[in-house]
Amino acid sequence: MMTERRPIAHRQRGGPDDLRHYIPDEATRLTLRAAVGPEESAQTDLTTWERTVDLNSGLDAGMFRLLPLIAERIERLGLQGDHSGRIAGTAKMSWVRNQRQLFGGRAAIDALSRGDLRVTLLKGAALTTLDRLPGTRTRPMADVDLLVDAVRGPAALQLLTDAGWVPDPDVRMSFLPWRHSIGMTLPGSPAIVDLHWRITNFPVPSRWEKWLRAGTTTSTMVGAPVHVPAPDRLLAHAIQHGAQSNAESPIRWAADVHLLASYYGDGIDWEAIAAFATAIRMSRRFFACLSWLSEYLDTPIPAETLAALGRRTSLLERMEVRNDKSRNGFPRRAGEFASVWWRADPNLAWSAALGTEPHFIRDKWGVSKRRELLHAARRRVAGIADD
Repeated sequence: MMTERRPIAHRQRGGPDDLRHYIPDEATRLTLRAAVGPEESAQTDLTTWERTVDLNSGLDAGMFRLLPLIAERIERLGLQGDHSGRIAGTAKMSWVRNQRQLFGGRAAIDALSRGDLRVTLLKGAALTTLDRLPGTRTRPMADVDLLVDAVRGPAALQLLTDAGWVPDPDVRMSFLPWRHSIGMTLPGSPAIVDLHWRITNFPVPSRWEKWLRAGTTTSTMVGAPVHVPAPDRLLAHAIQHGAQSNAESPIRWAADVHLLASYYGDGIDWEAIAAFATAIRMSRRFFACLSWLSEYLDTPIPAETLAALGRRTSLLERMEVRNDKSRNGFPRRAGEFASVWWRADPNLAWSAALGTEPHFIRDKWGVSKRRELLHAARRRVAGIADD
């Protein structure tokens, strides 16, 4: 008797259940499909979404950020919807807010240019410059992500501070060596910039850090000269950033990846992306994300890429994915602790890391001195026991 063949996303390397924290529920999936699903089913997807999701109370912040894409699709394809005018208003509001962010980012770039720093756009700001994508009207941005060379991070921070930008008050300056970025605001302005000196929030092998930074093209952001990563680098970064456990699902990663793969397929080095995912030990999550997008949105992902990502991974990487799905307080926090230590800088000895309190302990526990470590641990255990 033949058994039914399981879809690729259900095999050993992870499936839809792995995506609970990245695409958490049916309402989010329907919103995503209404925004960037196959065009042949666009009207059906829009109707199903409107009948299922309450626009007054059923949209979280991540889903709300997809509404401008839905508005663009309604206008471009001539779709009929009960809330078309209301949704179109979100696109206009998104454009206005984005302009405020972009002009604020322009002020930050001008300040950095005084120090002759090379500035590279990341995430949403970078995507708005790509000529094949819809542009600033459909890509809401909470901030503008600016990347500078790692060794110039302190100089960049000083330049922005001298220009009046204020670092996030919740971040201790002594924590910066353990961080990859810091948010900064300009008093009297709604603009926020996220100043990066490293691209990701955990160590990446130097070869792949160089790969992410390479292949940039020169562009402009409201008249300011900037560099923009190649589409495949933006795609890899979008998955790496989105495919992590978050209190709020950053669902935009899925739309960004789908659009990049669909409109820049000829410029995507999928072999390099699979190797990158393996190098940073996120191949299971990359596999789950890409295979799900391929099945649910018909995103053009090469079978060879899924096969490369579908190979066996380490026990700790599988534990990370399981930990993302856990709702149990103590195992979840213990897993998070183990994950951060596992991903710690390999050039930093374990004993040295313990003595200097790495990012996880310093930032999450608020520890700045060794003698505070035991007291912080006791407080954490007491808090877990109360969960």
